[in-house]
Amino acid sequence: MGPRIKEIKKVTNKPVFVIGRINDPSVAESLLDDGAGDVISMARQLIADPEFANKAREGKAMDIRSCVGVNYCWSYFTRGLRIQCIQNPAVGREKIRGMGTLSPAEKQRGILIIGGGAAGLEVARTSALRSHDVLLCEKEKEVGGRLLVESRLPGRGEVIKISTWLESQARKAGAEIKTSEEVTERNIESYIHDRVAIVLATGSQVMKMPLTSYLGDVVPGSSSSNVSTFEDVLTGKSRPDGRVLIFDALGDVTAIGIAELLSSRGAEVVLATWSPLVGWELNQDWTLDYSYEQIAKCGVRMIANVFMQEIKARSVVLADVFTGREEETIPADQVVLVSPRLSDNHLTRIAKEVSKEVHVVGDAVAPRGTYTAIFEGHRLGRAL
Repeated sequence: MGPRIKEIKKVTNKPVFVIGRINDPSVAESLLDDGAGDVISMARQLIADPEFANKAREGKAMDIRSCVGVNYCWSYFTRGLRIQCIQNPAVGREKIRGMGTLSPAEKQRGILIIGGGAAGLEVARTSALRSHDVLLCEKEKEVGGRLLVESRLPGRGEVIKISTWLESQARKAGAEIKTSEEVTERNIESYIHDRVAIVLATGSQVMKMPLTSYLGDVVPGSSSSNVSTFEDVLTGKSRPDGRVLIFDALGDVTAIGIAELLSSRGAEVVLATWSPLVGWELNQDWTLDYSYEQIAKCGVRMIANVFMQEIKARSVVLADVFTGREEETIPADQVVLVSPRLSDNHLTRIAKEVSKEVHVVGDAVAPRGTYTAIFEGHRLGRAL
């Protein structure tokens, strides 16, 4: 970035503003010190953390909430709506949720949070800042939940910064976070002690139930060994190769990212969807054209307006969405399902038996996105 900006300074005596995903104070300072520009200009970073400059000046760079560039703010702006940030629930609500609005609780309480995804971490951070005694248990080796999975998609590595920031800030506020610590129906009572509230932030699980039509039956063959979910692929449980058909029922970055990933490994990929448009959700944040360009370079074929009628050992039968008639049989050694999720709230009953105060938050309520998980976690943390 620096050398290009210097070329601009050579031909003008006007102040040069430097812009372009600058979200690290050390990078900003180095650009100024190097004479690359006169002013550092930021937009998305100051939406993610309006206190960026203050934290940098005070030597608190580690406390900066870094923009991860998913364009959630831009997707709202382009629709004429109030700007939102995928990880900052105070944006647009600064008067009631901004700096200085979080007050200590009148009475300190013990809180058990089960699940270390975005929702659980935000509950832990916010409630710990209010002086509560917080214990968060996560059954996996790392916190992050769905963010861990999403970060393994091409071009989405930065989203893991959301959970690392939430974790570090929760710990700094005094929350105790235990990983590889699974709370079950059998042992939940041992975690209660004097904790008066339980928060279920247990997330959701990917469905493996593709349908033959909008209201049709489950696709024959969907339980076969050659069928896997996108989470299986991203966690390494499955490594599809050869001829692969990906069926997209989400429309977000996932299917396109999986197509790019598998193609880069040498697979011959077909990407199909029931929608008129593959990756339709990406049209909101203006990344659809770029995404199409990436998978076009990989030779991925896209097919819209189809359902899977049957999954066979070496092929998939596709049917037209509108007529139901067989459209095409696609040679496929492996099938990857990019399917919706189902809430995982299996601990609700036992939690209510051992505690008079139980809250459910995030995907455990209903599968949605990271923004909603963090917003609900923040709202609950303030209310506890």
